[in-house]
Amino acid sequence: MTNPFFNLIPNSIKGLIFDLDGTLVNSMNMHAEVWKEIFAENEVALNAELIHDFAGVPNRELVNILNDKLGTNLDPKVIGEEKEKRTEASLSKTQAIIPTVEIVDFYYTKLPLAIATGAVFSNAEATLKAINIFDKFNAIVTASDNVKGKPDPEIFLEAANRINVEASSCLVFEDSDAGLKGAKNAGMQTIDVRKYL
Repeated sequence: MTNPFFNLIPNSIKGLIFDLDGTLVNSMNMHAEVWKEIFAENEVALNAELIHDFAGVPNRELVNILNDKLGTNLDPKVIGEEKEKRTEASLSKTQAIIPTVEIVDFYYTKLPLAIATGAVFSNAEATLKAINIFDKFNAIVTASDNVKGKPDPEIFLEAANRINVEASSCLVFEDSDAGLKGAKNAGMQTIDVRKYL
């Protein structure tokens, strides 16, 4: 099967920005299961669909959102750190999403490449190393950086800044509504990878 993404990248594009989970790696179900496990230990039933709805949102912000939606009062810092720790233990099992990774491989050295993810840096690094593409990115912007997470555009603007490309000349690969909204609000072109995978 031919890669659907090659025909979607205009010649005018000067830089590519990728989300991580659900875009480059097939890890969304793993993340949902970790969230469900942690909330269950706190005697809260959590629907995996709710997690998918907020894909790309940094952990601590997601805890605040879930507290509001579920009427709970869990500590965002404590729960967020526990989520990061458990996620790290599962990262070695990460599977690459081949079509988007092929884009990274093809454009490596041809265009500057960046990551914009709601994951913390250590988990992003471990994930990218697990699928052997960590060294292919010119910039990696994560929840560890002092930037607003998705759906705010700031994380994408920071990624564009780090690769020295105007926002309007960047193309973002995303699998979440929050990420697509942030990228569009940053003035970037987008590809919703869910339509093609």
